[in-house]
Amino acid sequence: MQDTVRRPATRPQAEALALFTVLLIVDSFHYIFARLYLPYFHPATSAFYVLAVAAVELGLYALIRRQLAWRAARQHLWFFLSIGFLIAGATVLGFAGIAYIDPGTASMLAKTGVIINLLLGVFWLRERLSRAQMAGAAIAVAGALTISFRLDNVVQWGALLILASTLMYSLHTAIVKRWGGSMDFLMFFFYRVLFTAAFLFVFS
Repeated sequence: MQDTVRRPATRPQAEALALFTVLLIVDSFHYIFARLYLPYFHPATSAFYVLAVAAVELGLYALIRRQLAWRAARQHLWFFLSIGFLIAGATVLGFAGIAYIDPGTASMLAKTGVIINLLLGVFWLRERLSRAQMAGAAIAVAGALTISFRLDNVVQWGALLILASTLMYSLHTAIVKRWGGSMDFLMFFFYRVLFTAAFLFVFS
């Protein structure tokens, strides 16, 4: 009888790889768009336009799929208020910081989020890392330190704004992981963007 080898499912891996590739490309344009908007809008205003358009798109998608439930916002009001404020603040600070430093330097400084997320995960969320994960985390931290703290030609004010933005976004990530895991993804993502846009409207 011929031996058979069970092959792991490749479709989920391919889908995950495609998703991460798209996310990487889209995220890479974050500071590029911020710099392009800078001559025309205040940073809070341009950030509001970006998130408002995203909120409308997600809302229409949820309506078409008949998955838009307003009770989710009422049930988790403080959760969405918290992460909406943190994301809005992080976005405004990031868009403002790009007035002082170039998008490439801003992107490198934002990699300090690796360190902040690691510290929040271990000391606040009480996560335990395997040896392989600890080795990977050490490499990630070393890389973040290498590319982030070469500030010879960086205006300090812009660097501080980007670092503050990164800290706020990392706090939002930790809150989502701590209290947002049980929510429907579409509802979570829609209200995340909607509350962020609402805070950006207030800031602008």
